[in-house]
Amino acid sequence: MITQGLQQGSRLIKRVLSTTVLRPFRHSCHHWRIGLRVSKHPLLVDGMRAMPSFRWLESPRGHFYADPVLLAHEGRTWLFVEDYLHRADEARRILAAEISERGRVGPFRPVLHADHHISYPLLFRHDGAIYMIPETAAARAVHLYRAAEFPFTWHHEGVLFPHPAYDTTPVYHEDTWYFFATIPDRSSNALLTHLFWADSLTGRWHLHPASPVGGHGEGRGAGPIFRHDDRLIRPTQCAWPVYGYSFSFDEILHLDRRSFAERRLMTFEPTWRRHLLGMHTYGRCGSIEVIDGCWGVNPYDVM
Repeated sequence: MITQGLQQGSRLIKRVLSTTVLRPFRHSCHHWRIGLRVSKHPLLVDGMRAMPSFRWLESPRGHFYADPVLLAHEGRTWLFVEDYLHRADEARRILAAEISERGRVGPFRPVLHADHHISYPLLFRHDGAIYMIPETAAARAVHLYRAAEFPFTWHHEGVLFPHPAYDTTPVYHEDTWYFFATIPDRSSNALLTHLFWADSLTGRWHLHPASPVGGHGEGRGAGPIFRHDDRLIRPTQCAWPVYGYSFSFDEILHLDRRSFAERRLMTFEPTWRRHLLGMHTYGRCGSIEVIDGCWGVNPYDVM
């Protein structure tokens, strides 16, 4: 009873502070949420008019979920997310939850832990196995994991690239592996997205002659590359004017070991919803579609 009373008192104090002293800062905390919708038509077809149909998921107090990635396996659809802890200012876990055909999300459970920041759990299949390339730039390397028992048990397969890189996104195209990876540029202190190719999934990376792809703050991976009507579509994000501001669909027009070309199809900016500051990840699996959004919220509402 004493503990319950203390918790109720703490919540009351937070409510009073948030409506008085801290009112000017009520939208000062950047807090990401997962947006989910069930639709016969993908966002690539529906465009901006579909944005209000996304339902936003809440995470436990003190956390936010971001970087959603979907994968179907044995008749079930799974949602993977980064689990960011506000007080630590980083994420050290990847979580997964099952999603029903109607979009109902089950409980999230940890699938991968790290002693450094880990996010962007990029999932893909190859030769009958399921792999994950999470963002592990804090470990100064790109790591590859294979599902030993999907979705909750993963085996570390090795290092793909022994340098820090953000949001590495692979695609297997015409017997060659390609990797889009955003890397800090030492001379300009900027983040530039580079394209690499390799003879095999775990083969040596070669810098593509077209690198870097996209300008400063553009071209960074925003989710798995997918096919639509025989077109190869690369979701990308833009960090201008702020990190994670928008995402786009870019069609890959040509890709081989010597040349690369793509064109912008459409861009999704956060201007359609009040207090929405950015959107930077996209994924679709069957009729399930996910994005993430950064919201300006009262810190006492989420911490």
